[in-house]
Amino acid sequence: MNTPRTVSGSVILVATTRAVAALALAHGPSSSIAALLGREPDGDLLLWEPGGVWLLDVVRRWGRHHDGLPMRLVLATFVALLLGSLPLATLVGSRAPDGVSSWWGLRRDARRSFARLTSIAVFDVVLRVTCVVFCGAFVGFAARPFVRVAVELRPFVFGAFLGGALALLVGVITELARARVVWCDDGLMAALDHAVRWFGRDTRTILAAALMRWFFVAAGSLLCGGLVLAAAPSSPSLAWLGAFTLGLAHVVVRSLFFARLATSHVDLRMRILVSDDASPRVAPNPEPDDSSA
Repeated sequence: MNTPRTVSGSVILVATTRAVAALALAHGPSSSIAALLGREPDGDLLLWEPGGVWLLDVVRRWGRHHDGLPMRLVLATFVALLLGSLPLATLVGSRAPDGVSSWWGLRRDARRSFARLTSIAVFDVVLRVTCVVFCGAFVGFAARPFVRVAVELRPFVFGAFLGGALALLVGVITELARARVVWCDDGLMAALDHAVRWFGRDTRTILAAALMRWFFVAAGSLLCGGLVLAAAPSSPSLAWLGAFTLGLAHVVVRSLFFARLATSHVDLRMRILVSDDASPRVAPNPEPDDSSA
């Protein structure tokens, strides 16, 4: 049985892990910006002036003095993504259709599925980036002969948006694969195969849950993001609190999405059992009796 304690504990664990990873990733750029603007009377308030002149100048100077830092940030992001697979396993396991016994059971399932969830995380990021880049380049170059020079970048933008939509669909498939890994202990390729089949058999329910998730994530991002941007110049601590609230809201919505997937998993399993019971069973042909001859 999934108790509120295990669900809320897994949500807080994932949100806290992401907040710590975000602080660690932001420490390098923030300290560099503070060093560049330390002599200015207004400090980093200059970054929020209209026009973004100071922001562009700081980015240009920061990039010139820290050539290897972007690559280190990319590597650190991948490390944070991989280490986040362990708390994510507890979040998925807390929504298991058959329930969990205790926190010890969640920890055991998380350790057992860590390597496969890490592989799915890498596969997810690589495939999403490939979708956006490939669709943007393909649509852009395919439509370039048919548009004017003044709007030649618009096909690339349209292709990137098309790739982004495809990347969202890829994200749904990988979420199904994560659920299969934690709930059913599937292997990597078996989880991806079952995820595609699961999506094909219950497309309407899964897409409805995904659309609701994307809607709440977008609405929360706009609301909390606006509050963070409004509070950042005057109250950095309030901005950090808003950012943590936004991250916590994203994790809560993701947990509800996995709860809906658990319901879909149970319904699909029941439909398969009912169809198997309702299928006609043909008696085997009797062996010919040689003694009668």
